[in-house]
Amino acid sequence: MVFTDEKIFYCILRNLCSNAVKFTIKGGKVTLSAKLMADNSVEFSVRDTGIGMTKEMMDNLFKIDVNTSRRGTEG
Repeated sequence: MVFTDEKIFYCILRNLCSNAVKFTIKGGKVTLSAKLMADNSVEFSVRDTGIGMTKEMMDNLFKIDVNTSRRGTEG
């Protein structure tokens, strides 16, 4: 469960969508969904058929001293 400012939430959702598009090859698929849960919370999901990340990249995602950026699939 997350309690956050509305603008921050939209910024995070935009970033997830942008990255999904950026790293999905032309002709690939990006799916956004929202599901109402039994406890009245909402589960948001961004799925794509993009190139993914290695385990090393995932391990370094939140380390401020490690650069995890890379070019998108279209350069």
